[in-house]
Amino acid sequence: MFSRFFSKKGGYPRLKKKGYHDSFTIDAGGKPIPVGGRSIKLPTIGWVKTHEGLPHTTCKSITISRTADSWFMAFAYEENHEPIVKTHEIVGVDVGVKEWATLSTGVVFPNPKHYKAHLAKLKKLSKSLTRKVKGSSNRHQAKIRLAKHHAKIANLRKNTLHQITTYLCKNHATIVVEDLKVGGMLKNHKLAVW
Repeated sequence: MFSRFFSKKGGYPRLKKKGYHDSFTIDAGGKPIPVGGRSIKLPTIGWVKTHEGLPHTTCKSITISRTADSWFMAFAYEENHEPIVKTHEIVGVDVGVKEWATLSTGVVFPNPKHYKAHLAKLKKLSKSLTRKVKGSSNRHQAKIRLAKHHAKIANLRKNTLHQITTYLCKNHATIVVEDLKVGGMLKNHKLAVW
């Protein structure tokens, strides 16, 4: 367990505990797993319905993880894409704090500050959780409500990031990013409430 850690090939091992970072991987002993439609047959588990339709393909392994009270399935497969004609050959990206990013073409991506917008509800849900009796059903439900709201904020942030990176990749052949320690700038709470 610690061999990779002591040989400096990996980080400190994170031990599994129910309710924290719940995830597992299925590989079917190296055999290809068929995927497609609104349901999938998982090895050792059986048929599982999915919320969204899956592409008809095969994969080597599937990772199933839990966020709040929702379960997610992730797998990798190959797909051919047609090359997109770029509108700009090269673009410079100025990553900031007040504005999320400013491009050399003049395009500005504002910082939506999702955390600040949802902070009041987070405080309310956190206070509700602390007032519940430990081990009770009400505490478990309050914990789920808080986790779902945290997941919502994380998803909003990821969506913003994906929209910006997709725009950059579709319209620019070469992307140049400045070498600044934005993490250090974010520690200044007068600048970084997002």
